[in-house]
Amino acid sequence: MEVLKVRRRPGDRNVALKICLNMIMERHYMRLDKSQQNLCTAHEIVHVVPLYSRNGCDQQFLYTNRWVLQYLPHAFSVFDSRPKKEPKTKRYLSIDILLQGLNMVCYRLQKIYMKPKITREKISRNYAFFHPISLKERIYPVFESRIKEIGLIQ
Repeated sequence: MEVLKVRRRPGDRNVALKICLNMIMERHYMRLDKSQQNLCTAHEIVHVVPLYSRNGCDQQFLYTNRWVLQYLPHAFSVFDSRPKKEPKTKRYLSIDILLQGLNMVCYRLQKIYMKPKITREKISRNYAFFHPISLKERIYPVFESRIKEIGLIQ
């Protein structure tokens, strides 16, 4: 993305046709914790555009996070069955172990690099959510007043 100059950077004014990597998740960690399940995160999830998806990983992500439909009931269709998981062959397992080690090294290097820059971002070995500004305080009051206006809540 750097080479193609399509990465959106903090402070960019011209963001058209740029990619903002604000949600990075490991394939084995797709379900968000209850503490992260809210309208703002639901909105983020339905707007996720996977840069790479192997074996229906993007569909599995939506299926695993179907709680989103509690907030945005028409956001996407839920599938009748879970997407198929790839078979675990010996070759797959050895590649997986190698990638897990590489992931840990990259995670530690990235955390050292980011430490002075971290504000509200949530970072773990399995995911990174880059949301430096919490819109929850601005969005919820507007959302609540609008649903009151149309009579969905009192």
